[in-house]
Amino acid sequence: MSGFDSISSSSAVSFARCALLMLAMVSLSAASEPAPATITTTEGKSFEKAFVVSESMDGIAWVIDDPRSTAKFEKKAGQYSVEYKQSRNTSLLKGDNASGKDPEGAIVSYTQALAECKYDWEREHAYVGIARAAEVSKKYDDGIQAIQGLEKEFPKSLRLPEATYLKGRLLVLKGDKDGALKVMQGLRGHDKDWGVGAGALGVLGIGELLSADTKFKEAATELAGWFPAKINPATNPDEFARIGLALAQYELKSGGEANAIVDFRTVAFSPCSPDQQARAHLGWARLLADQAVPASQLSAFDHAAIAASLKGQNDPSTRTEAVRLATGLVAKIKEQGANDNAKNALQIEYKTYLSRF
Repeated sequence: MSGFDSISSSSAVSFARCALLMLAMVSLSAASEPAPATITTTEGKSFEKAFVVSESMDGIAWVIDDPRSTAKFEKKAGQYSVEYKQSRNTSLLKGDNASGKDPEGAIVSYTQALAECKYDWEREHAYVGIARAAEVSKKYDDGIQAIQGLEKEFPKSLRLPEATYLKGRLLVLKGDKDGALKVMQGLRGHDKDWGVGAGALGVLGIGELLSADTKFKEAATELAGWFPAKINPATNPDEFARIGLALAQYELKSGGEANAIVDFRTVAFSPCSPDQQARAHLGWARLLADQAVPASQLSAFDHAAIAASLKGQNDPSTRTEAVRLATGLVAKIKEQGANDNAKNALQIEYKTYLSRF
Protein backbone atom coordinates (compact mmCIF):
# COMPACT_ATOMS: atom_id res chain seq x y z
CA MET A 1 0.00 0.00 0.00
CA SER A 2 1.35 3.42 -0.90
CA GLY A 3 1.67 6.26 1.56
CA PHE A 4 -1.21 8.08 -0.17
CA ASP A 5 -3.39 4.98 0.08
CA SER A 6 -2.53 4.67 3.78
CA ILE A 7 -3.53 8.26 4.47
CA SER A 8 -6.72 7.86 2.47
CA SER A 9 -7.59 4.71 4.40
CA SER A 10 -7.05 6.47 7.73
CA SER A 11 -9.17 9.42 6.59
CA ALA A 12 -11.90 7.05 5.49
CA VAL A 13 -11.99 5.42 8.91
CA SER A 14 -12.23 8.84 10.59
CA PHE A 15 -14.95 9.95 8.17
CA ALA A 16 -16.84 6.71 8.71
CA ARG A 17 -16.65 7.18 12.48
CA CYS A 18 -18.03 10.74 12.22
CA ALA A 19 -20.76 9.57 9.86
CA LEU A 20 -21.70 6.79 12.26
CA LEU A 21 -21.86 9.20 15.17
CA MET A 22 -24.15 11.53 13.21
CA LEU A 23 -26.31 8.58 12.22
CA ALA A 24 -26.44 7.42 15.84
CA MET A 25 -27.51 10.82 17.11
CA VAL A 26 -30.30 11.01 14.54
CA SER A 27 -31.49 7.52 15.46
CA LEU A 28 -31.74 8.46 19.13
CA SER A 29 -34.89 10.45 18.52
CA ALA A 30 -36.78 7.16 18.65
CA ALA A 31 -38.16 6.15 22.05
CA SER A 32 -36.06 3.62 23.91
CA GLU A 33 -37.41 0.32 25.18
CA PRO A 34 -37.73 -0.59 28.88
CA ALA A 35 -34.53 -2.41 29.87
CA PRO A 36 -34.59 -5.76 31.71
CA ALA A 37 -33.02 -5.48 35.17
CA THR A 38 -33.14 -6.51 38.80
CA ILE A 39 -34.33 -3.75 41.12
CA THR A 40 -33.66 -3.88 44.87
CA THR A 41 -35.22 -1.27 47.14
CA THR A 42 -33.69 0.03 50.35
CA GLU A 43 -36.52 -1.75 52.17
CA GLY A 44 -34.99 -5.03 50.99
CA LYS A 45 -37.56 -5.92 48.32
CA SER A 46 -36.09 -7.42 45.15
CA PHE A 47 -37.74 -7.44 41.72
CA GLU A 48 -35.81 -9.80 39.45
CA LYS A 49 -38.20 -9.56 36.49
CA ALA A 50 -38.28 -5.79 36.26
CA PHE A 51 -38.02 -3.54 33.22
CA VAL A 52 -36.56 -0.05 33.69
CA VAL A 53 -38.69 2.55 31.92
CA SER A 54 -36.39 5.43 32.83
CA GLU A 55 -33.53 6.23 35.21
CA SER A 56 -31.93 9.59 35.93
CA MET A 57 -30.64 11.80 38.72
CA ASP A 58 -34.27 12.19 39.80
CA GLY A 59 -34.86 8.47 40.31
CA ILE A 60 -36.12 5.36 38.57
CA ALA A 61 -39.40 4.14 37.11
CA TRP A 62 -39.96 0.49 36.32
CA VAL A 63 -42.60 -2.14 35.53
CA ILE A 64 -42.77 -5.82 36.45
CA ASP A 65 -42.96 -8.96 34.26
CA ASP A 66 -44.08 -7.23 31.06
CA PRO A 67 -42.32 -4.20 29.49
CA ARG A 68 -45.71 -3.10 28.08
CA SER A 69 -47.27 -2.88 31.53
CA THR A 70 -48.79 0.43 32.59
CA ALA A 71 -48.45 -0.26 36.34
CA LYS A 72 -45.28 1.74 37.04
CA PHE A 73 -43.28 1.72 40.28
CA GLU A 74 -41.07 4.69 41.10
CA LYS A 75 -38.21 5.38 43.51
CA LYS A 76 -36.11 8.45 44.10
CA ALA A 77 -32.34 8.38 43.80
CA GLY A 78 -30.80 6.62 46.80
CA GLN A 79 -33.89 4.50 47.47
CA TYR A 80 -32.93 1.59 45.22
CA SER A 81 -30.15 -0.25 43.43
CA VAL A 82 -30.34 -1.55 39.87
CA GLU A 83 -28.49 -4.30 38.03
CA TYR A 84 -29.11 -4.32 34.30
CA LYS A 85 -29.11 -7.62 32.43
CA GLN A 86 -26.05 -8.30 30.28
CA SER A 87 -26.21 -6.54 26.92
CA ARG A 88 -26.68 -8.70 23.84
CA ASN A 89 -25.65 -5.98 21.42
CA THR A 90 -22.65 -7.26 19.48
CA SER A 91 -21.18 -3.83 18.75
CA LEU A 92 -21.33 -2.80 22.40
CA LEU A 93 -19.63 -6.03 23.47
CA LYS A 94 -16.97 -5.57 20.78
CA GLY A 95 -16.32 -2.07 22.09
CA ASP A 96 -15.87 -3.38 25.64
CA ASN A 97 -13.52 -6.13 24.46
CA ALA A 98 -11.44 -3.77 22.31
CA SER A 99 -11.23 -0.85 24.75
CA GLY A 100 -8.03 -2.07 26.45
CA LYS A 101 -6.09 -3.26 23.41
CA ASP A 102 -7.53 -1.46 20.37
CA PRO A 103 -9.01 1.89 21.46
CA GLU A 104 -9.55 3.14 17.89
CA GLY A 105 -11.44 -0.05 17.07
CA ALA A 106 -13.41 0.42 20.29
CA ILE A 107 -14.50 3.89 19.14
CA VAL A 108 -15.82 2.45 15.88
CA SER A 109 -17.69 -0.36 17.70
CA TYR A 110 -19.16 1.91 20.36
CA THR A 111 -20.27 4.38 17.69
CA GLN A 112 -21.99 1.57 15.80
CA ALA A 113 -23.63 0.53 19.07
CA LEU A 114 -25.10 4.01 19.44
CA ALA A 115 -26.99 3.47 16.20
CA GLU A 116 -28.20 0.01 17.27
CA CYS A 117 -28.78 -0.12 21.03
CA LYS A 118 -32.40 -0.03 22.18
CA TYR A 119 -31.87 0.62 25.91
CA ASP A 120 -30.87 3.93 27.48
CA TRP A 121 -28.19 2.42 29.73
CA GLU A 122 -26.49 0.80 26.70
CA ARG A 123 -26.28 4.11 24.84
CA GLU A 124 -25.01 5.94 27.91
CA HIS A 125 -22.36 3.22 28.30
CA ALA A 126 -21.40 3.59 24.63
CA TYR A 127 -20.99 7.38 24.88
CA VAL A 128 -18.66 7.07 27.87
CA GLY A 129 -16.88 4.14 26.20
CA ILE A 130 -16.09 6.32 23.18
CA ALA A 131 -14.73 9.06 25.43
CA ARG A 132 -12.50 6.68 27.40
CA ALA A 133 -11.15 5.06 24.24
CA ALA A 134 -10.60 8.50 22.72
CA GLU A 135 -8.45 9.51 25.69
CA VAL A 136 -6.20 6.48 25.16
CA SER A 137 -6.03 6.80 21.37
CA LYS A 138 -5.52 10.59 21.54
CA LYS A 139 -8.71 11.22 19.52
CA TYR A 140 -9.70 13.96 21.94
CA ASP A 141 -12.29 15.65 19.71
CA ASP A 142 -14.08 12.31 19.26
CA GLY A 143 -14.28 11.92 23.02
CA ILE A 144 -15.54 15.46 23.62
CA GLN A 145 -18.13 15.04 20.86
CA ALA A 146 -19.36 11.79 22.46
CA ILE A 147 -19.79 13.45 25.86
CA GLN A 148 -21.67 16.30 24.23
CA GLY A 149 -23.98 13.67 22.74
CA LEU A 150 -24.54 12.19 26.20
CA GLU A 151 -25.26 15.65 27.64
CA LYS A 152 -27.76 16.39 24.89
CA GLU A 153 -29.66 13.12 24.97
CA PHE A 154 -29.44 12.35 28.69
CA PRO A 155 -29.25 15.71 30.54
CA LYS A 156 -29.88 13.96 33.87
CA SER A 157 -27.86 10.81 33.27
CA LEU A 158 -26.28 9.18 36.32
CA ARG A 159 -23.08 8.97 34.27
CA LEU A 160 -22.80 12.72 33.72
CA PRO A 161 -20.44 13.35 36.69
CA GLU A 162 -17.98 10.74 35.40
CA ALA A 163 -18.39 11.96 31.80
CA THR A 164 -17.97 15.63 32.71
CA TYR A 165 -14.77 14.86 34.63
CA LEU A 166 -13.53 12.94 31.60
CA LYS A 167 -14.46 15.88 29.36
CA GLY A 168 -12.24 18.12 31.48
CA ARG A 169 -9.35 15.66 31.14
CA LEU A 170 -9.82 15.52 27.36
CA LEU A 171 -9.73 19.32 27.16
CA VAL A 172 -6.47 19.36 29.13
CA LEU A 173 -4.95 16.78 26.80
CA LYS A 174 -6.14 18.83 23.84
CA GLY A 175 -4.33 21.85 25.31
CA ASP A 176 -7.35 23.83 26.46
CA LYS A 177 -6.61 24.32 30.17
CA ASP A 178 -8.97 27.28 30.49
CA GLY A 179 -11.83 25.25 29.05
CA ALA A 180 -10.96 22.34 31.33
CA LEU A 181 -10.97 24.59 34.41
CA LYS A 182 -14.45 25.89 33.54
CA VAL A 183 -15.70 22.31 33.16
CA MET A 184 -14.21 21.23 36.50
CA GLN A 185 -15.52 24.32 38.30
CA GLY A 186 -18.96 23.61 36.88
CA LEU A 187 -18.75 20.01 38.05
CA ARG A 188 -17.73 21.15 41.54
CA GLY A 189 -20.79 23.39 41.59
CA HIS A 190 -23.10 20.44 40.88
CA ASP A 191 -22.69 19.00 44.37
CA LYS A 192 -26.17 20.24 45.34
CA ASP A 193 -28.11 18.68 42.44
CA TRP A 194 -25.83 15.85 41.25
CA GLY A 195 -24.57 14.88 44.68
CA VAL A 196 -21.41 15.38 46.70
CA GLY A 197 -19.61 12.68 44.69
CA ALA A 198 -19.95 14.77 41.53
CA GLY A 199 -18.66 17.87 43.31
CA ALA A 200 -15.71 15.84 44.61
CA LEU A 201 -14.75 14.87 41.05
CA GLY A 202 -14.71 18.55 40.12
CA VAL A 203 -12.49 19.32 43.09
CA LEU A 204 -10.12 16.52 42.07
CA GLY A 205 -9.96 17.93 38.54
CA ILE A 206 -9.21 21.45 39.77
CA GLY A 207 -6.47 20.05 42.01
CA GLU A 208 -4.93 18.20 39.06
CA LEU A 209 -4.89 21.39 36.98
CA LEU A 210 -3.25 23.40 39.77
CA SER A 211 -0.73 20.63 40.39
CA ALA A 212 0.18 20.50 36.70
CA ASP A 213 1.20 24.17 37.06
CA THR A 214 3.21 23.25 40.22
CA LYS A 215 0.73 25.17 42.40
CA PHE A 216 0.78 22.46 45.04
CA LYS A 217 -0.16 24.67 47.97
CA GLU A 218 -3.20 26.02 46.11
CA ALA A 219 -4.16 22.48 45.10
CA ALA A 220 -3.91 21.34 48.71
CA THR A 221 -6.09 24.25 49.85
CA GLU A 222 -8.73 23.36 47.24
CA LEU A 223 -8.93 19.73 48.39
CA ALA A 224 -8.62 20.47 52.11
CA GLY A 225 -11.95 22.28 51.94
CA TRP A 226 -13.59 18.94 51.14
CA PHE A 227 -11.49 16.39 52.99
CA PRO A 228 -12.52 14.99 55.35
CA ALA A 229 -15.36 17.24 56.55
CA LYS A 230 -17.44 17.71 53.40
CA ILE A 231 -17.48 14.18 52.00
CA ASN A 232 -18.76 11.12 53.86
CA PRO A 233 -16.58 8.00 53.44
CA ALA A 234 -19.59 5.78 54.17
CA THR A 235 -21.62 7.06 51.21
CA ASN A 236 -18.80 8.12 48.86
CA PRO A 237 -15.83 5.89 49.76
CA ASP A 238 -14.11 6.10 46.36
CA GLU A 239 -14.20 9.90 46.06
CA PHE A 240 -13.27 10.25 49.75
CA ALA A 241 -10.15 8.13 49.25
CA ARG A 242 -9.18 9.73 45.95
CA ILE A 243 -9.34 13.23 47.45
CA GLY A 244 -7.44 12.13 50.56
CA LEU A 245 -4.64 10.47 48.60
CA ALA A 246 -4.32 13.43 46.21
CA LEU A 247 -4.34 15.90 49.12
CA ALA A 248 -1.55 13.95 50.84
CA GLN A 249 0.61 14.21 47.73
CA TYR A 250 -0.01 17.95 47.30
CA GLU A 251 0.82 18.58 50.96
CA LEU A 252 4.02 16.57 50.63
CA LYS A 253 5.06 18.65 47.64
CA SER A 254 4.34 21.86 49.53
CA GLY A 255 6.23 20.83 52.67
CA GLY A 256 3.38 19.57 54.84
CA GLU A 257 4.61 16.08 55.79
CA ALA A 258 2.76 16.01 59.12
CA ASN A 259 -0.53 16.81 57.40
CA ALA A 260 0.19 14.20 54.73
CA ILE A 261 0.59 11.49 57.40
CA VAL A 262 -2.81 12.46 58.83
CA ASP A 263 -4.36 12.22 55.35
CA PHE A 264 -2.83 8.81 54.66
CA ARG A 265 -3.99 7.56 58.07
CA THR A 266 -7.53 8.82 57.46
CA VAL A 267 -7.77 7.04 54.10
CA ALA A 268 -6.09 3.85 55.37
CA PHE A 269 -8.77 3.37 58.02
CA SER A 270 -11.73 4.43 55.87
CA PRO A 271 -14.17 1.99 54.19
CA CYS A 272 -12.61 2.45 50.76
CA SER A 273 -11.35 -0.23 48.36
CA PRO A 274 -8.35 -2.43 49.28
CA ASP A 275 -6.33 -0.80 46.48
CA GLN A 276 -6.84 2.65 47.96
CA GLN A 277 -6.21 1.43 51.50
CA ALA A 278 -2.97 -0.16 50.31
CA ARG A 279 -1.84 3.07 48.63
CA ALA A 280 -2.56 4.97 51.84
CA HIS A 281 -0.60 2.49 53.99
CA LEU A 282 2.29 2.59 51.51
CA GLY A 283 2.39 6.41 51.49
CA TRP A 284 2.28 6.40 55.28
CA ALA A 285 5.08 3.80 55.43
CA ARG A 286 7.34 5.81 53.12
CA LEU A 287 7.12 8.88 55.33
CA LEU A 288 7.83 6.90 58.50
CA ALA A 289 10.73 5.07 56.83
CA ASP A 290 12.47 8.39 56.23
CA GLN A 291 12.59 9.08 59.97
CA ALA A 292 15.86 7.86 61.55
CA VAL A 293 14.09 6.57 64.64
CA PRO A 294 13.85 2.80 65.30
CA ALA A 295 10.22 3.03 66.44
CA SER A 296 9.27 4.91 63.25
CA GLN A 297 11.02 2.35 61.07
CA LEU A 298 9.24 -0.48 62.87
CA SER A 299 5.96 1.30 62.27
CA ALA A 300 6.94 1.87 58.64
CA PHE A 301 7.54 -1.85 58.24
CA ASP A 302 4.15 -2.49 59.79
CA HIS A 303 2.32 -0.32 57.26
CA ALA A 304 4.35 -1.59 54.32
CA ALA A 305 3.48 -5.16 55.35
CA ILE A 306 -0.21 -4.24 55.56
CA ALA A 307 -0.04 -2.62 52.11
CA ALA A 308 1.52 -5.77 50.70
CA SER A 309 -0.89 -8.13 52.45
CA LEU A 310 -4.31 -6.50 51.99
CA LYS A 311 -6.75 -8.86 50.30
CA GLY A 312 -8.72 -7.84 47.24
CA GLN A 313 -6.08 -5.65 45.60
CA ASN A 314 -6.04 -5.41 41.81
CA ASP A 315 -3.01 -3.12 41.56
CA PRO A 316 0.18 -5.23 41.51
CA SER A 317 2.45 -2.18 41.44
CA THR A 318 1.38 -1.11 44.94
CA ARG A 319 2.03 -4.58 46.36
CA THR A 320 5.41 -4.80 44.60
CA GLU A 321 6.54 -1.43 45.95
CA ALA A 322 5.29 -2.29 49.45
CA VAL A 323 7.26 -5.55 49.45
CA ARG A 324 10.36 -3.70 48.25
CA LEU A 325 10.03 -1.13 51.04
CA ALA A 326 9.39 -3.75 53.72
CA THR A 327 12.37 -5.81 52.59
CA GLY A 328 14.63 -2.77 52.72
CA LEU A 329 13.40 -1.90 56.21
CA VAL A 330 14.11 -5.43 57.47
CA ALA A 331 17.67 -5.20 56.20
CA LYS A 332 18.15 -1.72 57.62
CA ILE A 333 16.87 -2.63 61.10
CA LYS A 334 18.89 -5.84 61.27
CA GLU A 335 22.06 -3.94 60.35
CA GLN A 336 21.56 -1.47 63.19
CA GLY A 337 23.52 -3.40 65.80
CA ALA A 338 23.30 -0.55 68.27
CA ASN A 339 19.52 -0.77 68.23
CA ASP A 340 19.14 -4.28 69.64
CA ASN A 341 15.75 -3.46 71.07
CA ALA A 342 14.43 -2.53 67.65
CA LYS A 343 16.06 -5.57 66.09
CA ASN A 344 14.55 -7.90 68.68
CA ALA A 345 11.16 -6.26 68.39
CA LEU A 346 11.23 -6.83 64.64
CA GLN A 347 12.13 -10.48 65.07
CA ILE A 348 9.59 -11.15 67.81
CA GLU A 349 6.58 -9.01 66.92
CA TYR A 350 6.82 -9.52 63.17
CA LYS A 351 7.99 -13.13 63.05
CA THR A 352 4.96 -14.07 60.91
CA TYR A 353 5.77 -11.42 58.32
CA LEU A 354 9.52 -11.96 58.12
CA SER A 355 9.26 -15.14 56.10
CA ARG A 356 7.50 -13.14 53.38
CA PHE A 357 10.24 -10.57 53.02
